[in-house]
Amino acid sequence: MLRATPALALLTGLTSSCGGSSEDSTDFGPRGNGGLTLEVTDAPFAHGLVSEARLWVDEIQIRGPGGFRTLHSGSTIEFDLAGLRNGVTQELVSSSLPVGSYDQVRLVISDAYLRLIDGDEFSTAQDTLHLTSTANSGLKLNITPPLAVQDGVARTLLLDFDLTKTFKAVPGNDPLDANWYQLLPVVKVSNLSQTGELRGAVREHDGTGQLVGLGDATVYVLAPGEDDLALAVQTTASEADGNYVLLGVDPGTYDIVAQFGAREERSDGRVVVAGSVTIVDFVLP
Repeated sequence: MLRATPALALLTGLTSSCGGSSEDSTDFGPRGNGGLTLEVTDAPFAHGLVSEARLWVDEIQIRGPGGFRTLHSGSTIEFDLAGLRNGVTQELVSSSLPVGSYDQVRLVISDAYLRLIDGDEFSTAQDTLHLTSTANSGLKLNITPPLAVQDGVARTLLLDFDLTKTFKAVPGNDPLDANWYQLLPVVKVSNLSQTGELRGAVREHDGTGQLVGLGDATVYVLAPGEDDLALAVQTTASEADGNYVLLGVDPGTYDIVAQFGAREERSDGRVVVAGSVTIVDFVLP
């Protein structure tokens, strides 16, 4: 069952991050402090398999000069990863930090809940969703390269969960018929001031000479020349109108693949630049 949390009223909720987050020169108080915002999003679970994927976080810490500092504690933060896709993020916490280098974020996850499209539910309360060590030592997320907090400058870190790998079905051959799930979070941490975006649309011919959007197509970001889709550095799924968005993409050259069933289209050699948006559209055969 879902747990009610009064902290929900304190959250900023879901926000569309079209164009990505930006750096703003802001007064954060005494000289020697900068600003940090943590946001969360996800790479969708395979083809809409999940209708809800909720996590509850009791504490957030960051490691920097002098050790760990607490960014949030006391109230519980709840977010539904299934609703955070294609450029939609949720703010977890916003805080000021002393100038310095920070290399790890820790999330203490107290509860989790998963509901599949067939109505099956898995939760920590029912002991059908296991948290491993994330409720004790916390989920450790390394920031690579470390985040440099500068005086009077706002930074945003994006925590991009890969749901396909984060919720592991047991047995794993048929997720819709699993006995239980294990929470093994796979998260990409991106400094949005140093990354770019991929956006575009996946479309198909409607039989009348028109192109229409294709929903639930999977978009893969691959290293140049890579053919194994399982080795994608990032993935997402198109919305019902065919549009897709990938935030926090590291600068570089990539091969992009869109796939729906046996239908596939590839666009190689696409360049992503920090602070910019790269458009890649597909028409599946």
